[in-house]
Amino acid sequence: MPSSHCEVIRPVSEAEWLTHLHEVGVYSFFQTPAWCNALCCYNPTFWNETVIFESGDSRFLLPLVSVQKGPGIASLESMPWGTYGGWIGSRIPTDEEECSFIGLLLAVTRPQVSIISRPGVPFPARPERIREMETHILDLSQGFEHVWEHRFAARNRTKIRNAARHELEVFIDNSVAGIEAYKGLYRLSMERWTGDLAFDPDFLDQWIDAPPEQVSLWLCKFQGEIVAGALLFYSPTEAHYWSGASNLEFSRFHANNFLVSRTIEDAVRRGCRTYNFGSSAGLEGVIQFKEQFGPERVPYRNSVFMHSLWRAVRSLKTWLGK
Repeated sequence: MPSSHCEVIRPVSEAEWLTHLHEVGVYSFFQTPAWCNALCCYNPTFWNETVIFESGDSRFLLPLVSVQKGPGIASLESMPWGTYGGWIGSRIPTDEEECSFIGLLLAVTRPQVSIISRPGVPFPARPERIREMETHILDLSQGFEHVWEHRFAARNRTKIRNAARHELEVFIDNSVAGIEAYKGLYRLSMERWTGDLAFDPDFLDQWIDAPPEQVSLWLCKFQGEIVAGALLFYSPTEAHYWSGASNLEFSRFHANNFLVSRTIEDAVRRGCRTYNFGSSAGLEGVIQFKEQFGPERVPYRNSVFMHSLWRAVRSLKTWLGK
């Protein structure tokens, strides 16, 4: 039952974290220790500060990373890099509980908490700032044949059939060689991108030899050459398309369409209920590509909470600047 008295438990061991995820059953890969560990290993300004809140008989886990902002000052984020965070529990916390949880996190040296909630999960607490975002999610619950016949656009099915006739090969390769091949494609793609889709390709080294049931680097080969790739992360209920890249010289073979179709088919075999295409960063061409597969647009948001002292300082600066 909801309680007005909330307690915070920290630090949280990886074993406690994994046990909690197993008990709840529904979460994003970006709410797992694997993602948090990869961020903190790659970027020394990140530090794992994941906590568990207890309220009555309920426990809520909040994956958190502190991000150094200055000497002795850090913000808390769940989770960085435009992925998902938020509460993981057997129920949704009440507004009163959320306010209590946030209050326990904020301090003068931890002036800000930023929470990117999973799509479709309500977040009733009132933040200082909100950034509205959107992703595309494909329902897999009725199987791949249903998705193929009723969700994929007819033109998309034609492209995929044509790609199959060219005998494109799709496979998973989490090896050093596979990662390096994808880095080459990714750097090639970065040259033509605008917006905030890009990340440092060297971050991909965190996933070398990763267990394919959690992370899969999918590559598409044509006549011995890697022409497209995609990095997917998995939880028990969701496949998440986090990054994709391709060589435009081979665009006439529709390798991207063929590759995504195969990853969707594989996600169904894995037992995933949804396929999340991720943020499109407002790029219309990326949005149009995703919509060929028939996903629904689903909103989510980044909610930012501030310590009262820093909120007052910010208000004073705004007033003085008038």
